Amino acid sequence: MPCNARWMSGGRRWLPMSDKPVTLVVSDLHIGAGDKMDDFVYDKDQFVSFLASQAKTTEGRKGEIEVILNGDFLEFAQVEPEAYQLGSARFWCSEKESARKLASILRGHQEVFAAIQEFQANGNTCTCMAGNHDVDLYWPSVQAALKSAAGPMSFELGKTWFSRYGGRLRISHGHMFDSANSFDNWENPILPGPHKIMRLEMCPGTLFMVKFVNWLELDYPFADNLNPSWRLYTVLMKERQRYGLVAAAWLLMKFASRNPIAALGTGDDPLKVGDRIRDTVENSAAFRESIAGLWREVYEEPVTPEEVARRLNSANDVERFMTDMLPKVSPGRWVPVFDAAQPGTLSIAKAGLWKDPAALRKIAGEQWDDGAEIVTMGHTHEADVIEDGRFRYYNTGCWTRSVSWSKDSALTMADLRDESKFPYSLRYLRVESTAAGTLGSELVTYDSQPGV
Repeated sequence: MPCNARWMSGGRRWLPMSDKPVTLVVSDLHIGAGDKMDDFVYDKDQFVSFLASQAKTTEGRKGEIEVILNGDFLEFAQVEPEAYQLGSARFWCSEKESARKLASILRGHQEVFAAIQEFQANGNTCTCMAGNHDVDLYWPSVQAALKSAAGPMSFELGKTWFSRYGGRLRISHGHMFDSANSFDNWENPILPGPHKIMRLEMCPGTLFMVKFVNWLELDYPFADNLNPSWRLYTVLMKERQRYGLVAAAWLLMKFASRNPIAALGTGDDPLKVGDRIRDTVENSAAFRESIAGLWREVYEEPVTPEEVARRLNSANDVERFMTDMLPKVSPGRWVPVFDAAQPGTLSIAKAGLWKDPAALRKIAGEQWDDGAEIVTMGHTHEADVIEDGRFRYYNTGCWTRSVSWSKDSALTMADLRDESKFPYSLRYLRVESTAAGTLGSELVTYDSQPGV
């Protein structure tokens, strides 16, 4: 098998019972329901073959391997969208709704879960760590159903970092360092929701995915493969003739930055999109009436267009209204309304946005300073490697089709119509203890396909 990076130090040594001699880390499989919305790469049963091949190795036959699924293993955000019944910017699925989504995933990929069960038959183990797309793993019934299909899997939840080998290997999905996809209550994101029903916390990225990107994907199948999801804004903002899409990009960027310093705007003013929408409400009676119609639908109150204009007194007011609108009104309704906003020349303010892979590299360095030898994360969907003597950082990328961060600026909405032209490279990280007392590591590409 070809490898992208390698660092080895000799033979293995005996380990504490809590650790397997070999740890394999895989991230961002995004396994869906096996339908056209499913981004998981399984055209050649790659993940099934990967598990089977590992079970046949010397270590696998002895039950000496732990496979860690480091977040976004399952794609709850896109599966069975009708199962989620609450229009809320704060709350995601109930336990019953998450269980319904999982049932579709289990039906859609029975061979994957059977392979996980078979892999564990010799004493090998499989551990799930949740990411922003599968926070649903916190529900007890979801864990029980997954174990029923895939065998005695373990779940490590409630922390940003997990460790192996006495803390020398540190593992995190990475979403908690991305403000658009982080959770306020990651230790326990199950909260009392409306009607005395317990629900999961909704993070902004999931809200945007569920209520906008899923709709967009009907015409642009690759739209949801730009991960983290805010990367989509660099494509949306180019749609000068569709101001509704520009408005969506602005809202997504606001979720990503969570502060007014970094925004989509004109010149040095980071709030121009919100201001432009506000000015159009003020100056166009037809637009004002359309926005009032959306307002009545969102808040269920009989307001006049003039009253709505008074309430939308600033760009921040526009942002709050759009955030409240997102879970309650279909983009098919509101995007054409915002298309009528006055167009203008757009640019991207440079300050304040989450700095993609560079941010995770910096965070990895902080873990090195705290005693780690190897740090691994996912989330960005792009593989990354730093090796500095005994200190190493690996991002394992994803098991979906993806596009590198450097190519985002060249993409257009038209490019997103044909996902088959985008490449995939399915990687995993292998870590093993060595006789020298250090950890050997190897980032391996299991299968790849170039873009067309």
